[in-house]
Amino acid sequence: MCACEPHRLQHFLVSEVSELRDQAARCRRLADAICDTQARDILKRSAEEFENEARDQEGTNGTGS
Repeated sequence: MCACEPHRLQHFLVSEVSELRDQAARCRRLADAICDTQARDILKRSAEEFENEARDQEGTNGTGS
């Protein structure tokens, strides 16, 4: 493994966590913009799942602050 590999891996994991958080934010924005309560609940649950996955990735991979 070259010396740059750990940095590359960490950057990938941070990007993945960032993408999960972005997706959670998109779900929340869409949930706030619609009137269908069933769809809103599904989107809010999806947002929670994306946030939980992001937290898990941070904890598992040591990318948290």
